[in-house]
Amino acid sequence: HMEYDMEFGTFGVDDDAVLVSVKDGALAGKLEKAKDEQVKARKVLVNKMVKEWEEAVFKHVDMASDLSRVEGFNRFFEDCIVCHNCMDQCPVCYCNECFFESQTFRYEGDKMMLWAKNRGGLQMPTDKAMFHLGRMAHMVLTCVYCGMCSQACPAGIDVSAVFGFTSFQVFREFGASASVNLSTPLPQAVYREDELEPR
Repeated sequence: HMEYDMEFGTFGVDDDAVLVSVKDGALAGKLEKAKDEQVKARKVLVNKMVKEWEEAVFKHVDMASDLSRVEGFNRFFEDCIVCHNCMDQCPVCYCNECFFESQTFRYEGDKMMLWAKNRGGLQMPTDKAMFHLGRMAHMVLTCVYCGMCSQACPAGIDVSAVFGFTSFQVFREFGASASVNLSTPLPQAVYREDELEPR
């Protein structure tokens, strides 16, 4: 069952071939029909890649219990310098005006000195946890675990491990999947009385 008008695939076919599926068959007469063995080979390879992806996500299951505690979360992101590289390189970060780059987070020196005096000290950079938790709450429903955030991190933090695993858990809980069906509303836009019951 196709969710798009046209689908292109390069997995499991010859190097110079592209597998094309057309929803309504309008272009079928202009394209060469894929051989059965090509379709089967691609299906095998796609299933293999999905399995590898799921294994990569679930290797972080043990880490999840640690991250659910403040200490564990802070420890995971302790080397973060809040440079926003992970956010800037994210292909599904779509806001035209970013809250984390607004005046709200452009603190003046005297304000920071006052906070430091009141608290007896001030961690630098500030609001590290708020940045990552805010992004997670925002992006968890669109994250496709591409790994761009991890590649962009100058501190070598595997950001995608946390975001990808959290995204996978949320979608498994709500029975949805990122970027699969554009007509399906995101979980936060729909309320069901039984939405938190085991599926």
